[in-house]
Amino acid sequence: MTNFNYFTGYFKVEEVKKRFRDLAKQHHPDKNNNSPESTEIFKTIMNQYHSTLKAMSGQESTDRKTRKTHTYYYKRETEQAIIDKINEILSIDGVYLIMLVGTWIWLTGETKAIEDELTSIGMRWSTKRMMWSWHKPTGRKRRSYCKGGFETITARYGYKEYSNDSGSSQTDWCPATS
Repeated sequence: MTNFNYFTGYFKVEEVKKRFRDLAKQHHPDKNNNSPESTEIFKTIMNQYHSTLKAMSGQESTDRKTRKTHTYYYKRETEQAIIDKINEILSIDGVYLIMLVGTWIWLTGETKAIEDELTSIGMRWSTKRMMWSWHKPTGRKRRSYCKGGFETITARYGYKEYSNDSGSSQTDWCPATS
């Protein structure tokens, strides 16, 4: 089974990331009673995922609406940190919505009962936006602060949504609009 490439035929970064999420839902060891077979399959998927993204580093894509060009740069540590944080959040019981905006994770929903757990995994409460947030520390000084509400941020960067409500998951990409 290790000779099988799970990402053959996927040529765009967003396609590869969506494929990874679908495979993770199916093969993650936590979903398969931590069986040794599922653990090995998931390790193979993770390695292939990172190899595929690394090969796509420098790939340009153009937003259909705005005609803006974006260049993808692969950073394994950042990609892995985001995956790990989303998995940590999904392990917490509750009804909430996760939004991935660039390299930031935003969380909203019925979170009052789980606020201590969210704080313990490094999430921060934003009083201004009335949401929880997380991003991988870069060690760099922040270049700019996006003024305006959450709608301004998502319009600028686009976003991806994940929901744990009743086990469903909505993962449609919402591209930047300006």
